[in-house]
Amino acid sequence: MGIDNKLKGKLAAGKTVFGSWSMIPSPMVANVMAESGLDFLIADMEHGPISLETLENMIYATEAGSSTLIARLPNSTDEEILKVLEVGAQSIMMSHVKNFETAQRFEKATKYPPSGSRGLSPFTRNHKYSDDQISQKMLEANSSIFTGVLVEGVEGLSALEEISSLDNLDMIYFGIYDLASSMGIPGDLDNPKLLEKLKKSVEIVKANGKVAGTVATNLKRIQFYKEIGFNLIAYKNDTSLLMESISAGISEFNK
Repeated sequence: MGIDNKLKGKLAAGKTVFGSWSMIPSPMVANVMAESGLDFLIADMEHGPISLETLENMIYATEAGSSTLIARLPNSTDEEILKVLEVGAQSIMMSHVKNFETAQRFEKATKYPPSGSRGLSPFTRNHKYSDDQISQKMLEANSSIFTGVLVEGVEGLSALEEISSLDNLDMIYFGIYDLASSMGIPGDLDNPKLLEKLKKSVEIVKANGKVAGTVATNLKRIQFYKEIGFNLIAYKNDTSLLMESISAGISEFNK
C-alpha cells in the first residue's frame, strides 16, 4: 500500500550502499545521476539552493531512475521537517546534531503517533491522497521512512552513544569537513587523528545497530571507508563531478 523505500530495504539486507550528493536544483540532473546506478542521492537543502517545490520534482526524478533521494535539511523546526515529508521524501536527515535531545526531537518529528509527533493530512502522496485505510498507511509510513542525523563536531561525537541508542533513528552520518574543523585540522581529511576518531565512532554506531554514513571525496577513500565499516558511502557531488570532468577536458585541450 505504501511507497517502498528501496534504500532502507538494501541496508536492512546487510548491503553497503553507494550514492552521491546533489547541489544543483534540477530534476533532470537528479534523474541522470539516478540512472547511473546509484543507490541514493542526497539533496543538499542546507548549502544548496534547492527549494521545497524543486525537491518534490527531484524525488520523482530520482525514483524514476530506480534510486532513492535523501533530503538533507539544516537544523530544522518540526514544521520544516513536516513540509519535506509531505512532498514525498521517504528518506531524510538533519544537520548539526550535537546532542541526544536534538536527535530525539528530529526522530519524533518524522514519525506518526504513537511513535512520534508528526502531524497528519491523509491527502498527501505517501497516503495516495486519500484517508482510506489511513491507520494502516500511518503504520507503513512509520516503518518505511529512513531517518538520519549528521554529526559534524566533537560535541556530537561525545554524545554518540546516546544518539545511536534512539530506537527510531536509522543512520548517523559523519560530516567529515566540519568534523575536521572542529578538531583543529580543517581540510585535513587524511589526518590520523580524524581517521582514528572515525573508526571508533563507526564501532559505536554499528554496535547500536545503526547505519554509519559519510562522504568519500576520492576513489581511495571509498575503499578505506568500506574497510572500517561504513555502510552508506556518498561519492562527491554533482557540482564537483561536473567541474572535474570539464577541467580534465580543458587540461587535455591545452596540452
